[in-house]
Amino acid sequence: MEEFNEEHTELAYHIVKKDWKLVCSSPAYGYTFLRAVLNIALKILSSSKDTNLCRKGSVLLATVIKNIINNSAFTEVLQEAGENLISVVFSRLQTELMKSTAEALSEILMLLARNYPQETRQCLNGLPYGNTQEVVNMLKETHNAKTFKNMALQFNMLRRKEIKI
Repeated sequence: MEEFNEEHTELAYHIVKKDWKLVCSSPAYGYTFLRAVLNIALKILSSSKDTNLCRKGSVLLATVIKNIINNSAFTEVLQEAGENLISVVFSRLQTELMKSTAEALSEILMLLARNYPQETRQCLNGLPYGNTQEVVNMLKETHNAKTFKNMALQFNMLRRKEIKI
C-alpha cells in the first residue's frame, strides 16, 4: 500500500498514545484527525499484505478505541465506523498469521463487545462465521480479557486451518 506507510502509522500512534490531550484540545480537529486515523487503519487492515504495517495498524486502532472509550470523548467516531470497523477486524482476525496482530485485533473486538454488546453481536451475526459457537462463547467472556484473547486466538487458528492459510 503505497499510500500508507509505517512512518505515518507510527506518527499517528505516538500522537494518540502520548499526546491525547492535544487531540482533545480542539474537538473539531480531534474528530477530523481520529476519523482519518480510523479510516487509514481500517484500510490497512482490510487490504494490506504487509504484516508489519498491519501489526502497527491494529495496535494503532486498539489504542484509538481504548482512548475513546476510556475518555468518553469522540464516541461518534466509533459509532460512524461501527459495522465496517467490526467487519474488518473480525475478517482480519480469521486470516491473520502474526500472533501479535491477532492479539491486537482480539483486544479491539473485546473492547467493542464489552462497551457496545448489542451492536457488536448484531453486526457479527451478519458476518460469515460470526454466529458460530466459538464466537458466541467468546462474546460471553468480555469481562475476562485473558480468556477472551485466548478464545479469539483459538478461533484464529481454527479458521486459518479451515481455509488453509
